[in-house]
Amino acid sequence: MNITYGKGEACVCFNELVENPLDRSCIKRFTRVFNSDIVKASIRLHERFIAAETAADYNKMYGSGQNRIEIKEGVKNKDNLVLKVRITDAYRKFFYSVENTGEGMIIKENWAGQFADIRNIHVFDINKHEYKK
Repeated sequence: MNITYGKGEACVCFNELVENPLDRSCIKRFTRVFNSDIVKASIRLHERFIAAETAADYNKMYGSGQNRIEIKEGVKNKDNLVLKVRITDAYRKFFYSVENTGEGMIIKENWAGQFADIRNIHVFDINKHEYKK
């Protein structure tokens, strides 16, 4: 899949880390924003996303566990479809599915479960706190 990142601090740090996983300055910036325990999981998740051609392929390979791509609950029908994936049990990464034409995001009311059509995603947020179980 093709991945673009937003301009927020969390997205910039995440993008720098996954593009330069051996650069100590990128790792240091990342750990200022996120817990250092998720460095390896973040890199591994990004590599899996890049290796998969579509979201359906990703879910087929890695979706048996908790790392499957899912729809975020609470999104209104007229809003952009928001998808999520777990980096670890506690941290989530949120993204939009970009239409194949590149002209915009998929609207939730137009969604019929077509994970096989998702080839381009735009990450707009990575939460910086642990969700309580």
